[in-house]
Amino acid sequence: MVCEELDQLEWDFIQARAGSQDLDSFGRTNREFSCLDAILVHKREGHQGELCPGAQLRVTPVKNIFVGNLDFNTSEEDVRQLFAAYGQVDRVIIVRDRDTDQPRGFGFVEMASSDEGKKAIAALNGTLLGDRALNVNDARPRPGRGGGGREGRERRRTGGRW
Repeated sequence: MVCEELDQLEWDFIQARAGSQDLDSFGRTNREFSCLDAILVHKREGHQGELCPGAQLRVTPVKNIFVGNLDFNTSEEDVRQLFAAYGQVDRVIIVRDRDTDQPRGFGFVEMASSDEGKKAIAALNGTLLGDRALNVNDARPRPGRGGGGREGRERRRTGGRW
């Protein structure tokens, strides 16, 4: 990765953190934003304008996978072990109810390689985990959600006083 690309990645990250733009609007993956530590080390070492030393700064595409129909007693470690047979698992998240903290029966797995992710999807979709057949497929981006309140809408009054 060339230094100018790293500078742009850092700027995008700062903008996303400041909340001035949504993370998805940059067209970047979470893995790219996770390179921030490498960017800061790179700058501290004083590299400017040349190719970055070391292959550890190369960004590879990640595969985000939806896993549905999970048993409520399934742990993140159970899911990690299941997917680890197909490649490196970067992250496992089982979605929980915000009020009760109970699992909602689905989650997401982030794998280091897109190819490994595709193999895992093909092999694990329909597989039994516990007594449930898993629904495993590509995670789709979360659709934009409308906010509450009146922001962006003009209040209209028609007719009389009320």
